[in-house]
Parts: sequence; C-alpha cells; structure tokens
Amino acid sequence: MRYNLEVLANGCTTTGFFTDVIVNPNPTFVASNFAPEICHGDQTSIFFGSATAGHQINVVSVFMVP
Repeated sequence: MRYNLEVLANGCTTTGFFTDVIVNPNPTFVASNFAPEICHGDQTSIFFGSATAGHQINVVSVFMVP
C-alpha cells in the first residue's frame, strides 16, 4: 500500500511525500481430527496447519469434555 502525504499550514502545502506500508495477511488455520472418537489410552490423530508463510501454531491448552 502506498500513501501520499502532504502538509498544509498557513496557506502553504508541501510537495507530496510517498511512503510504502507492507500489510501482512491474516493467517489461515486448518484443524482436522482424523480420530474423533477414541478409547481411554488410545492416541488421537489431529492435524494443525496453515497455508500462511512463516506461520507458527501454539497449542495453548487441552482439556477433557465430560
């Protein structure tokens, strides 16, 4: 994105000043649960992914639903 900035004061205007701003996209997120029902002691299979370059996924908490 490019901005053209001018300052107006006391009836005078500066010449345009251009500045560029890089707007990073919001990350996308996908979660797929390949084993939604398991027995106690079994392992699940959950995939976390993102198509956004340079992404990092942090699992913040895991809790059991009664």
